[in-house]
Amino acid sequence: MIDMEQDQSLTLHVSEGHPVSTLHVPDSSMTLNDVLKVNGFTPRDGSFRFLVDEQGTMINHREAGRAPPTVRCGVPANVEQLWIDDDARRGFASAVRSNGEEVVVLNGKAFDFQTVFVTKWKRGKEQRRVAYGFSPEPPFYAASDLVFLQVPTKGETGRIYNPQSGRVDRKIRLQAPSAEIQAMRGFWSAWQLQPDLESATYRADITPLPTDFKPHAPPRQQPKKRSMNKNKRKIKLKNIKEDAWGEGMHKSVVRLHTHWASALVCGVPKTPNGREGVLVANGNANRPTMVNLDGFQYGMTQCIKIPDQGETYELYAPAQKDYLSCVIESSESLNLEELRGRWVIARLQRSNQHKRKLVLEALPSQLRSKEN
Repeated sequence: MIDMEQDQSLTLHVSEGHPVSTLHVPDSSMTLNDVLKVNGFTPRDGSFRFLVDEQGTMINHREAGRAPPTVRCGVPANVEQLWIDDDARRGFASAVRSNGEEVVVLNGKAFDFQTVFVTKWKRGKEQRRVAYGFSPEPPFYAASDLVFLQVPTKGETGRIYNPQSGRVDRKIRLQAPSAEIQAMRGFWSAWQLQPDLESATYRADITPLPTDFKPHAPPRQQPKKRSMNKNKRKIKLKNIKEDAWGEGMHKSVVRLHTHWASALVCGVPKTPNGREGVLVANGNANRPTMVNLDGFQYGMTQCIKIPDQGETYELYAPAQKDYLSCVIESSESLNLEELRGRWVIARLQRSNQHKRKLVLEALPSQLRSKEN
C-alpha cells in the first residue's frame, strides 16, 4: 500500500506493445476511475476501461493513494464482457467468453452486451460455469437483480462480487427462514436482490434444492493451537520493495545460512520497531522464501499455513502482547478445504461475525511463476 501525497503520478500500461503513460493524480483521495477521466484515458465510445493490479484484481474504484505505482488496463480475474445470443432457458442463457469457454449467464437476455462475474460453480451435463451480471459503475447492482452465491456454512450472510474492492466480499443478508438456510448450507443458488441492495430472497424456481442435497456440516472444533513464532528465525530487513507483487505483498532479499534468497514479505512494512520480522518458511523451486513482518494492522497480508483441521489461525498482536484468533475465510478463487496444510497469502480484515478474519488471497507459487 502506498500513501501518496498531492500532485503525484502513476504509471499506466494500456496494453502490450503500447508505450507506457503517466497519470497525473491531483488528489490522492480520488478513485483511479476518476483519475482516468481527468487524464482523458476513458474510451470515446463510452465503454468501461478496467484497471487491474498484478494479481488481476479490479482496482478502478480504489483510492489513488492506495494504488500500486503501476496500474494496467486489462480484464479482471473472473470478469467478462460478453454478448448473449439467446434468451435464458430455465433461468440461464448460454454465452461464450473471450477465451472460448462456454458459460451460462443467470437471467441473461438475448442481444445484450453484459459485464458479468464468472463464479467457480459449474452446472448441467456440460459443466459450464455460472455467471451473473453487474455494473462496473456505482451502485453496481439494482433492485431485482439476480445473483448466484453459495449459502454460507455459518451465519445467514452470503457474498457476491464487489467491483469496489475487486473481491467477492459484498455482504448480502439471505432472507429465508433459519431452518431453510440450515438445510441449504453450501448450496450454490440464485437469489434476487431487494431494494436495499443489502438483502436477497431465494429463487427456488430457478435453482430448486435437490431432494438428496446434504447440507454442509462444519467440522468439529479442535483445540486451538497457537501459531507461535518462538522457534522461527527472527530477521531484520534493510531494503524492501513495497507492493512488488501486489498490494501488501512486498519483496526483499534475505541472507540464509549459505546464500542470499529472494523473499516474499508480508505484513506492515513500517512499524515503530523498524523492519523486523520472522522467517516463516524457506523457499524452494515452487515458492519464494517467506517472511512475516512484526506488527498488526487491518488490511495487511500474512503468510500462513492452513491447519489440517479447523478454521482459525492466531496472529500475534504486539500492542496486546497476545495472540488473537482469526477465522480463515475462502475467497472466490481459493478454497480453504482444498488448501489444507499449504502455505497461502491471506489478508487480515474486520469481521462483524468473528471480529477478525484472514481472507485467502494468493498462493506463493503464483508469485514465483511471475518472478521467473
